Amino acid sequence: MKRTTLLKLAMLSLCVLLLSGCWSKRELNEIGIVTAIGIDLQDDNQYKVTVQVINPSEVSSKEMTTRTAVSTYTAVGNSIFETVRRLITKTPRQVYMAHVREIVFGEEMARAGIGKALDFLSRDHEMRTDFHLTVAQGMEAEDLLKVLTPLERIPAEKAFSSIKGGEKYWAPVQSVKISDVLNAMLSEGDNPVLTGMQVVGSPEEGNQLDNVEQVASPTSIEVSRLAVFQKEHLAGWLTEEQSKGYSYIVDKVHSSAEFVPCKDASQGGITLEVFNADSTLEAAIHTGKPKVSISIKIDAGIAEVECPLRLSETAVIHQVENQFEKRITSMINGTVDVLQQDLKSDILGFGELIHRKDKAYWKSIRKDWVDIFPEVETEVNVTVHIKRTGTIVDAYQKDMEE
Repeated sequence: MKRTTLLKLAMLSLCVLLLSGCWSKRELNEIGIVTAIGIDLQDDNQYKVTVQVINPSEVSSKEMTTRTAVSTYTAVGNSIFETVRRLITKTPRQVYMAHVREIVFGEEMARAGIGKALDFLSRDHEMRTDFHLTVAQGMEAEDLLKVLTPLERIPAEKAFSSIKGGEKYWAPVQSVKISDVLNAMLSEGDNPVLTGMQVVGSPEEGNQLDNVEQVASPTSIEVSRLAVFQKEHLAGWLTEEQSKGYSYIVDKVHSSAEFVPCKDASQGGITLEVFNADSTLEAAIHTGKPKVSISIKIDAGIAEVECPLRLSETAVIHQVENQFEKRITSMINGTVDVLQQDLKSDILGFGELIHRKDKAYWKSIRKDWVDIFPEVETEVNVTVHIKRTGTIVDAYQKDMEE
């Protein structure tokens, strides 16, 4: 046999050996697919980790049974990685975290600091980075992850969809990824925000199957406000209104709804559908002090009118635009005020803006930025353009009065 033929046979045999299997493969019936992770802090500074694991037979079943689509398992340890490994003593399968949709920090854990947890989440090779980072308002993450949800049989999928949909259609909601948090924490003039999650109703009732067997579930999970951080520590909460103001300022409003009352508030009000919002922030240094100008341009349409108005008249449209400009300006000023005076956290990126504007000036103040930020002067300019009035023009209430 020729030498070249022997060489080809040897190479072919080597390929067969290399391609015969995967040394690190894991069968589906050997792993527990984790959809959400909850991280809490214990009194002795140990970590409590809760995982929400899919019950495959229940998810794939077309018939309703008395078993839930997910199960939760909890363990306590000195580090998050150690605690995750300890879960094997409680779960029937090794946990698999490549499909995690949601990370939930308990509020106490968030106030103590999430830096060490972020190290694990960003270092673990098994986890992807497209999950949402959230904070359980006023409770432990473990309790929130036990709440069963209607429509979506997997609660983590419900939370993921609510955040994605909210970000697209409701301004107070933002999806926050680990890259967003790390970038803000590492920036000299910025701080992170996380999505806030709240249990409405009784958490004890929420973890019962009865919670999803009723037309109106007695317990639900809502996503409606943002958690404000000072680097790795939770500083406090924005209201829904303030969260909306934050989204306008940082140019993260895709679509939303805005309401102002009629002159006679008992008649109702006018609702606009915001379908485009652009925000521009500019920094300036005047007499050694920083100033930030916030300019917001909004395109919107009339969504609902309860006031007796002639919207076919240009002057009336301008009047409505002016009303909404005042309303949104007030909202933004209120958001800036609570961040400067109450929470004292620059989540708006004012410091980073000044850094880009004047590096030498920033270098001289960066160590004192926490004290300087509350004194930064801001100027807000909001412009609203009503582009459409809907399929009808004038409000029918006006015709009824005439």
